[in-house]
Amino acid sequence: MDIRHLMKVDDFFNTASKYISFAAINPLRSAVIEKEFFRNKKDPHFIYSPTNPKLNRLKELIRDIKVDDSPLGDLLFDKRDDLINKINMIQNRGNNKEFTKNIVKIYGKPDKKLVNKAYEILTTTERKKEKKLISSAKAILLFRQAVNDFKCNWNVEKRDQPATADADHITKTLFIKNNARFSVHFVKRLIIHEVGTHILCAENGLLQPYKIFYYGTANYLKSEEGLAVFNEDKFGVLYTNALRNYACRVIAADSILKNSFIETFNKLKIYLPDKAAFRLTLSAKRGAGDTSEPGGCTKGMVYLKGYLELKELEQKGADLSWLYYGKIAHEYLDIYPKLPGLIKPKYKIENLKVLKPKSSELKKII
Repeated sequence: MDIRHLMKVDDFFNTASKYISFAAINPLRSAVIEKEFFRNKKDPHFIYSPTNPKLNRLKELIRDIKVDDSPLGDLLFDKRDDLINKINMIQNRGNNKEFTKNIVKIYGKPDKKLVNKAYEILTTTERKKEKKLISSAKAILLFRQAVNDFKCNWNVEKRDQPATADADHITKTLFIKNNARFSVHFVKRLIIHEVGTHILCAENGLLQPYKIFYYGTANYLKSEEGLAVFNEDKFGVLYTNALRNYACRVIAADSILKNSFIETFNKLKIYLPDKAAFRLTLSAKRGAGDTSEPGGCTKGMVYLKGYLELKELEQKGADLSWLYYGKIAHEYLDIYPKLPGLIKPKYKIENLKVLKPKSSELKKII
């Protein structure tokens, strides 16, 4: 098949990806849901924004795409299925069974080994109290300095959101949760995670001749989140509380496949404060309608699962440096060397000056 055809498919998938937003699975009125939950302790019912009617036509166009069995063709073939699964996921919000079926196709579900590892982490570590000295406004200054260290054109802004931080590579904006307070340890870890991994991979991917390195191969998120945790560990900022949080996300992903919102919340509050347990349960139950029934989103498991898989690959001698070429999955490590024209990563995590002990910016803010 002509390489020009594959490059057109790559370009089309890049455009299509912009219309398939994972944020669409977030239930409306999450702040109200939280208040009502702690008032009556009942399983909430989720409602969602209207589904874009153009997604059906987009799905048809994607399904009709043909590719060959070349290295690039293999990546595009799997991405075609990934995009279809994500559209089906959005279209089935509120339908517990169908939504969960599609989310499992995208992110998988925790196996017994992973669940046991999560419980091992939670039973052999203790949650530590941290002094939250840094406001959102001060944290943003540190994140902006970190972005400046890479000399890349990203904005850092605050907004009201459930997540502490969210790197949106489409708008090239790192959003920080408004009116929050963070510990010094937390901010250091988040800089490694968000700037040193997510933004770094996006910017390196943007330089590649194939756009799939920027909008992401199939299953890239498990590898990228795993790489972020791997980097936290490598640079000494994978603190106990963060590791416990990743373990709790696995427990939540496992629980929602069999249990209600309340039952999942009760499992998590053994290991987390009530509000933190609620928010992880809310995240894991996204996509469901009737949360008294099983079903939801298993995405939260990818942090610990990806991290453990990369650790295993490292022990086997795999070259993980390929993962810095873009937003790509480690399942294709044998394919990347076969793609002509790839550019070595320009942005490197070691360039983050803001975290170094002599950083004037870090001292000034802390």
